[in-house]
Amino acid sequence: MWFAAIAPVPFMQLANITGRPAMSVPLYWTADGLPLGVQLVGAPGTEGRMLGLATQL
Repeated sequence: MWFAAIAPVPFMQLANITGRPAMSVPLYWTADGLPLGVQLVGAPGTEGRMLGLATQL
């Protein structure tokens, strides 16, 4: 039962369980208005580096 709950978002759960900083950065919107982007997961303590990367993207 739990597998069905995490199947659509498997990497988000891994980041939450391991305590790693993670973010989803929308980079583009399709003609239908859907966002396309990247998910970033960093090492513990790298929040600043991830925010810098997201700003550059």
